[in-house]
Amino acid sequence: MQKSTVYALLFLLSNYCNAATSSFTVEGRVTAATCSVVSKDQRVNLPIAPKTSLANPGDTFGQTPFSIEISGCPADSLIYFEAHPLASIIVGTKGRLPNTAVNGAQHVQLQILNSDGNAVNINAVKGQQVSSAGAPVGAVGENKMKFDFFVQYYATGSATAGKVTSTVTFLVESI
Repeated sequence: MQKSTVYALLFLLSNYCNAATSSFTVEGRVTAATCSVVSKDQRVNLPIAPKTSLANPGDTFGQTPFSIEISGCPADSLIYFEAHPLASIIVGTKGRLPNTAVNGAQHVQLQILNSDGNAVNINAVKGQQVSSAGAPVGAVGENKMKFDFFVQYYATGSATAGKVTSTVTFLVESI
């Protein structure tokens, strides 16, 4: 009887000692801003690239500007890019967009640059991408901002001829 009591106590103590508790804190923010994207579903048309301009890994061509305009967002808003979640796009390790054109050009990716010409790594987590600073646009009190970027062809090898297409999603984040 004593052995069974000791075993029962050891069993209870072992369960008590293995049970660990912990907690975490969740923080967020609610804003009254009704943020909207003014420039939705854009198409950026790059110039036609001669394959000789994309003959070596790292060659770039056709730097083309595009802008994203938002309205009603907090002044500390940033633009964050990510691969299009429904398009099954796998971004390379350097954060460039792959060519998704069927039978398209080979060894060509698309690279997004911020307004200073620095590459945006789409794989980087929110807050660590090199974004562009938003500039106020429109009349005072309209609360509109414009973010300028560029996109260009980027050779990963000797490019072959063909179409180049990709899709990227952007999110508006407020710090």
